[in-house]
Amino acid sequence: MEYEGYLSREDILNLVERDFPLIMKPDDNELYCFDDSDLMRRIISKKMTGYMRDELSLNQLYDLYDEFGTLSSVAAQWIIPSMLREILKNMDAAEFLYEALVGYFENPSFDNKRSAYCFTWVTEEQSETLVKFFEYISEETDQPVSLAQENAEKFGKM
Repeated sequence: MEYEGYLSREDILNLVERDFPLIMKPDDNELYCFDDSDLMRRIISKKMTGYMRDELSLNQLYDLYDEFGTLSSVAAQWIIPSMLREILKNMDAAEFLYEALVGYFENPSFDNKRSAYCFTWVTEEQSETLVKFFEYISEETDQPVSLAQENAEKFGKM
């Protein structure tokens, strides 16, 4: 991993917009890694009924970020592009989101392909953008991100 020097918020946002296009909300059956008898799935499902757009608001992301363990990798592909954008737009309001995103990549699942914590869907280009995004977060907040960066790189090579 090479340090590329400081990139501005606008530079990172341009990379995110290029490499993490917004996608439409997947079918409800694809959003969860558990069947519909799971209690957390039923609770989250009620909240997500109104989430029909490709881009999630900051409030919607806060509804979901702490329930990542119930969500699937398909849900992560829908959520993370919005999460990256919201963090960059307003880091103060999104503090828990960027801390959570770093944590997701610090403690990923390399084996459970259905888990939201399994980022095997990340392309090499997305991996490179995530590494730069995490570096930006670290420079702006002093949050350690090296493990998240290493794991993002690993997923980009899978």
